[in-house]
Amino acid sequence: MRRSSAPIAALAAAAGLALAQAPPAARLASRFDEVKSKVVRLPGGDERGATRVAAGDPAEAGDVVRTGAFARAVLSVPERAARFELSSSSRVRLAGPEPGIVLVLESGRLKAVFDAFTGASEERRVAAPGALLAVRGTRYGLETTSDGGSVLAVFEGTVEVFPVDGSPSLRVER
Repeated sequence: MRRSSAPIAALAAAAGLALAQAPPAARLASRFDEVKSKVVRLPGGDERGATRVAAGDPAEAGDVVRTGAFARAVLSVPERAARFELSSSSRVRLAGPEPGIVLVLESGRLKAVFDAFTGASEERRVAAPGALLAVRGTRYGLETTSDGGSVLAVFEGTVEVFPVDGSPSLRVER
């Protein structure tokens, strides 16, 4: 397993936060395949609409998903052949501010599984503080850090990391 940790400056953290707060451009449908303990969905990111979810429930672009302290969830995005295992105390936004972003990890940890896909790799990106990740038939783990960065562990395949500070992309392979 190779790990790549990208330390980020305040500017990169601000850019990552801006990614997480922008309205979604795409309308991808998602589904909760598994839910353990308290997992809530905030339609459109609105805290007032917080709804506890169960296996089989749908979610859509712009929704925020939050897992509790001992909770976890498996969320699938069939249109992108993607599955995300959300760990406890995590927060993600479904779809991103620009086309091709499937999910934005705002805090916490996830494991991502991307099966073979015939579409463009630009349609299967994940945003995290400090970076944008493009995948190609990949399994990886992603965690946010307390200093506003992200840690990546690739278990299988290739992930291309695009730092938000504009530095050159980096390929991490396993």
